[in-house]
Amino acid sequence: MGNNNSIEVIETEVYKQRMDADGKPTGYLQYVGQRSIGEVSAELKTRLTETATLEDKEMSLWDSLDYFDLTWTGNRRLEASDDFPSCRSVAVFAVTGSNEGHYIHVEAVGVREINKDGSLSKTEAVPRLIFVGKTFSGMNVALEISNTITRAFHR
Repeated sequence: MGNNNSIEVIETEVYKQRMDADGKPTGYLQYVGQRSIGEVSAELKTRLTETATLEDKEMSLWDSLDYFDLTWTGNRRLEASDDFPSCRSVAVFAVTGSNEGHYIHVEAVGVREINKDGSLSKTEAVPRLIFVGKTFSGMNVALEISNTITRAFHR
């Protein structure tokens, strides 16, 4: 285990090669749909498991978490089988808990509604909380987790 500095981005949207009438690639991609929240969560767990904390090289960022889980949207809990929201960006940040520990928030920003043909229907202005994690290992570790997740979503 080490500090994984690879910058392979976790893709949340699925595309396929668009073909012409003769079945040859056109050079364009066609939107197929969204990956599930569970698929994205599994990739995040792998990244956090493969990355050691700076303070303790034997402890992974994943092991430093008390929990990392899906949140509620509206009046229902998100499910691993739900689509990851189509969005402009993913925001990740650490905050101090009200009475103990530090939390890591993962939010979809600029959530878009996509029509079946791949065209944009509308965009929400309010970020949507997807995951929340908690650590008792201090703010530095919470920031390491936040940084690792941020790098997972951005080139």
